[in-house]
Amino acid sequence: MNASVVALGAASGFAVSTSLQHRAASGVPAATGAVGLVLRLLRTPLWLAASTLGLVSFGLHALALHLGSLALVQPLMLVGVVLAVPVRAAMSRRLPPRAELLAVLLTVASLGCFLAATQLSPGVVDPSTSRALLSVVTAALVFAALMLLASRQGHPVRRSGLLGAGAGVVFGLMAGLIKLLAHELTTAGLWSTLASWLPWVLLVAGFTAVTTNQRAFHASHLAASMPVLNVVNVLVAMVIGWFVFGEAPVQGPQALAVQIASATGMVAGLVWIARLDPHPHEEQPAPGPERSPRGESTQRRSTA
Repeated sequence: MNASVVALGAASGFAVSTSLQHRAASGVPAATGAVGLVLRLLRTPLWLAASTLGLVSFGLHALALHLGSLALVQPLMLVGVVLAVPVRAAMSRRLPPRAELLAVLLTVASLGCFLAATQLSPGVVDPSTSRALLSVVTAALVFAALMLLASRQGHPVRRSGLLGAGAGVVFGLMAGLIKLLAHELTTAGLWSTLASWLPWVLLVAGFTAVTTNQRAFHASHLAASMPVLNVVNVLVAMVIGWFVFGEAPVQGPQALAVQIASATGMVAGLVWIARLDPHPHEEQPAPGPERSPRGESTQRRSTA
């Protein structure tokens, strides 16, 4: 089974799931706190259906990571962001405007160039568990720092960006842990793996990533969180691929130059896509009758 095909299937599922989750989270009143947001979403059928699809996509993602390298699979997850454009257009019963299509074209072309320039080494046969644990501790410290900054940030766009960066750190860490979990299951067996720290840390990381992502969706529009989330996700996963699994995604200065240029194009495309999606909390209220300083309506009353 081809890792790229499975990864594209996972990305497609995530595209639909994320679009539906964003619509559900954006519909919650802006003043709702983090706990209230989660409780409200757990009672929302649309969000529950989207989360079920997300779990199926997560399984496909895990299979793709088992079959292929982190440096190949994680960038392919960006296809989900691209596919979210026609998904959102379908939900709104409209055709994607030309600007969205151009943004999608830029992102896809940049992603293709990035993958073409990424020449991977086979990696190590036995990945380092101790290095994986060190990666967990480092990611937890970075995540805690980002959450502290987000809690002290009053501007909704900046807060959403910090929350998106935190979610990206945890999602990137999860990709590495999923690949390591699949390796441990095939070598050590089910019960030995369950007795280790790995599956339980992965469960905590999954809950943390999803709730932080929903908070980022809720705080502001997609442009504030989605690009930074996906970029940080890919970068963290590639670093873990190098540090834990011995993957070497860069060979030579020419490949590095193409990768940097392609990554810049992907970031530009992601920002462009996200900026074209409005956030309901920021939409202007529908016009109504003007009111006088005393609160009385200036609209003329009908006379008998």
